[in-house]
Formats: sequence, structure tokens, C-alpha cells
Amino acid sequence: MAKKFIPITALSLLFLLGLGGCATVPRQELATARAAVAKAYDAGAPRWAPSEYQAASQAFHDGEKLVTEGEYDKARKMLPIATRQARQALVSSKSARSLYESRKAEQKAQAKLSPPKKVIPKPHVPPAVEHAPPPPPPPPPQPPTQPPP
Repeated sequence: MAKKFIPITALSLLFLLGLGGCATVPRQELATARAAVAKAYDAGAPRWAPSEYQAASQAFHDGEKLVTEGEYDKARKMLPIATRQARQALVSSKSARSLYESRKAEQKAQAKLSPPKKVIPKPHVPPAVEHAPPPPPPPPPQPPTQPPP
């Protein structure tokens, strides 16, 4: 009976250690996700890739909340999602910013190539003034009248 006890105990110990390994705080996943979200933020993702950054940030906060609630297994699943989304936000941010800057440089170069437009001032035209109708013409001259005889 002692021989059966040792393998069962060893098996139980391995099983408990296997479960105990999953019950630890996912520190590495948390640190990786935090660093990825911070890197996306520093690259301007909130401005250049706002929806991707928001998704990554929300996933990270959800993962943090799971850690504080002791839901380590769920946090281990959520935090890598946050990391992937933050990396995607970083890539999208860099791409959007690069596109913006190249278009801006193209517009600047185009402005240098085209001659400046000369602005011809319009002549000053005084506003129209309503005039009164012209006065009636003077009456025709009357022939001189002769005194009566």
C-alpha cells in the first residue's frame, strides 16, 4: 500500500503545481502589454490611429482589472490581445503619420514649382447712386404778344 501512495501523492503534487503555476500573477504579460500601449501612445496613436489605440487601451485596462480581481487565467488571455492591438495601433499610427507628412511635403514642393499668382486689383467703382429724374424741360418761349389796337 505504501508503493501506491507514493505515485498518487507525486501525481497529486504535480497536478497542484500545474494549477498553482496558472494561479500566479501574469506579471510578464502585464508588463509587455503596458509597454506596447505606452509605445503606441508615444508614437501618437491617439491622434493618428484613434480607434486602434482605444481598443488596445481598453483591452489593457480590462486585463489590469482582471488581475486586480484575481482572474489571472482570463487576464493571461486578455493581455496578449491588448499587446497585439497596441502593436497594430503603433503600425497604423506610423503609417498614417508618414502618409500625412509625405502629402504635406508634396504640397509644399508643388507650391514652390508653380509661379505665384499675381493679384490684379479691381478698379474702385463707387456704389451706384440713385438720381432723381431730370427736371422737366423749360416751357417753350411764347411769341411776343402785341398790344391791342
